[in-house]
Amino acid sequence: MKKKQKEAQTIGNVLQQIIENQGWGEKIAFERIKNKAHDYFGAAANHIVIKKLENSILYISCESSSWRAEIKLRENNIVEKINEKFGKNTVNELKIR
Repeated sequence: MKKKQKEAQTIGNVLQQIIENQGWGEKIAFERIKNKAHDYFGAAANHIVIKKLENSILYISCESSSWRAEIKLRENNIVEKINEKFGKNTVNELKIR
């Protein structure tokens, strides 16, 4: 008889499975994005409030129309940076107010 081989899983893989099964992925991504806003938004991070992440849309409010315009111009780059960090399409769009 052949012995069944159990696949060895890392703790990280097990945690990732739990996060996905519980639907916590977007909530965790939201908190990480908020905490590392400077990594994605640069100096503009001081002039925005990240409100929520829902259905891969990141909602942001800006303190002025000039910062709104700046974020809008850099939207594709910001989304790309966020998705590179998380390795998937965590954010597909920014809703800027």
